[in-house]
Amino acid sequence: MRFAIYCRKSKYTGRGESVQNQLDYCLQYIDLTFKDTSPHEVHTYLDEGYSGKDLDRPSFKRMLKDCYANLIDYVVVYRLDRVSRNVSDFANLYQELVNLGIGFISTSERYDTSTSGGRAMLFMACVFAQLERETLSERVKDNMYSLAKSGRWLGGITPTGYTSTSYIVDGKTKFKLTPNSDLQIIHLMFKKYLESHSISAVERYLFESRIESPKGNLYSRSSIKTILENPVYCQSDSTSFEYLKGIGCNMFCTLDGCNSNGYIVYGRTSTVDGKSQKRVVPSSWIVSIGEHLGVVQGIDWVDVQKSLHRKDYRSKSIHNSNSLLSGSIYCPLCNSKMISRTKRKGFVYACSNKLSHGTKVCNSSNVDGSLDDAILKKIFTLVHPNSDVVPQLENLKKDIRNGTTDIQRDIISKKLSKDRKLLLHLDEDSLAFKEISKEYEKDLTTLNTIEYNLSLKSHEFNIHNFLLEEFKLLPIRVKRDFLKEIFCSIKIVSTEILLAVDNG
Repeated sequence: MRFAIYCRKSKYTGRGESVQNQLDYCLQYIDLTFKDTSPHEVHTYLDEGYSGKDLDRPSFKRMLKDCYANLIDYVVVYRLDRVSRNVSDFANLYQELVNLGIGFISTSERYDTSTSGGRAMLFMACVFAQLERETLSERVKDNMYSLAKSGRWLGGITPTGYTSTSYIVDGKTKFKLTPNSDLQIIHLMFKKYLESHSISAVERYLFESRIESPKGNLYSRSSIKTILENPVYCQSDSTSFEYLKGIGCNMFCTLDGCNSNGYIVYGRTSTVDGKSQKRVVPSSWIVSIGEHLGVVQGIDWVDVQKSLHRKDYRSKSIHNSNSLLSGSIYCPLCNSKMISRTKRKGFVYACSNKLSHGTKVCNSSNVDGSLDDAILKKIFTLVHPNSDVVPQLENLKKDIRNGTTDIQRDIISKKLSKDRKLLLHLDEDSLAFKEISKEYEKDLTTLNTIEYNLSLKSHEFNIHNFLLEEFKLLPIRVKRDFLKEIFCSIKIVSTEILLAVDNG
């Protein structure tokens, strides 16, 4: 018997029904229930830190892939809601398992899915699991709305320029944001952006001034943009209030309550993969006036937002639509990544350090985009004609060629046979005979060409040309992924190209 044990927990924790506890329980269940059919082949799929609201989980997807590959006989879970808390998702999954002939076992609930009553109970349990999730979600939302009215700082990542300090009210510990010396850097960021309306200009200024973050890191464009967008630095006044209300925020404050304190915004980000943060749309934000003093006047903060989100604003990508090696090439002077920049004729690779901080930091020359072709030729010439891969490619080429030409040959042969029979019954002076004869001769020439190509000897196969020709047909994203599998980096030393091959 081949078993797939699937375990899930929404948060990383060792308490309660931890992933390890679920796994141990499922293993014991298999050993006891299927002891007469041992030995067992057990595959484990663990998703820790993932919600059950949908099926978008890496280990779960891997388990489904193995199910489709006919590697699983039973899917075993500790409890039904470990698979999904969504009725529709579970129903589709269960039906898919039935179609594949795969059994489903919930060890703690033990529904007998061989009976109609057992299947009904299975789906009823899933209904209650979804209801529980939705009820919990509503409670969290209601609690957030309640807390938003107070404007309290609830914790989390403390914004740069502030310190989270605690105080006690009526025996309860609360928190508020207290300004610190780093607030001067925030003042400076907004001032420089309002002067230039360019994040790159702000980044360059901070780099040249050697201004670092509280953790000792240089400010990147993304971190600067995050700070400039944060309403926590904006003074509450009529301009900022109307702007936030206009973009759809849920305002838990009034215009009369604006007092130049900064805003506290709840629900600006959501947790993804159990850890990373993803920005959500403003219509989901809950905005209140905080207890801390704002940094930037409302009119200036709104001006910054309109500039950041103007229609012609685009974040720069390290790729254009043609470059293959952007981000994989390293500058010969400062060892920073070189990224592609489109020119009127083609594109070039330029040092990212030079682009961000100017020629005072790095004065390396741009590299023409023709480097791509040079790299490809160098890679494919590494395949030695006597290597094991050549016979494999020869057979592959022959199979591809034969698979296509066999079909063509069969079609033309059948047409020739049909036309030959027609010609035997037609008058040689008739128009129909002349037209069919012309087609017959043409098809016969084509068939002879196909037969000749099929008889070509393997030494006429050029491995390097084959690789280049086939590679050119691939989509640009596939080409980039392919090259990343071959080497981890490229460094240009004078006119020599050094490939750092990833042997891992």
